[in-house]
Amino acid sequence: MKKLLPLSLMLIGILPGALAANMDISVDAFLERIRQEMNQEKMVLISDGMRFTSDEAAKFWPVYNKYEQALQPLQNDRIQLIRDYLNLYTMGLTDKETLDLARRSMALEKQRLEMKMKYYDIFVEEIGVGLATRFFQLEGLLLSAVDLKLSMALPAVPGDLYEFIDVEELKKGDS
Repeated sequence: MKKLLPLSLMLIGILPGALAANMDISVDAFLERIRQEMNQEKMVLISDGMRFTSDEAAKFWPVYNKYEQALQPLQNDRIQLIRDYLNLYTMGLTDKETLDLARRSMALEKQRLEMKMKYYDIFVEEIGVGLATRFFQLEGLLLSAVDLKLSMALPAVPGDLYEFIDVEELKKGDS
């Protein structure tokens, strides 16, 4: 499991540089490429982290595939939220727009949590408490790493949000 954190951080470490380097490609194309790369690498990281027997794997992967399909609309909504934020950011965010974006973001987090809770019970039923919990620990690690990188890659809402955080120091920790 110790191997997974550096691998997952390497996987998503491309985000800040890629956002800056690929401003000439469409946001949609960039986000879709990142999503595809993440999904491919995520399956490898899960396989390595879970250390399934063949019987456990046979039970796990069909449920995992349904879980990922269920998350797809939320991922699409998140991509739309990022697209909307970037578009509005370039024009200057009003308080009303900022409030709307923040509420949409929080609603998506809530929906993601609800989906995880629903599928946790399904995973427990299929593979048992121990493996289900290990999977959701790993899933939490990967999702947190992605969330951190996205947050660092996107421009901050204007204001004093980062005055108490040394963002440059955080970025050094990634290398």
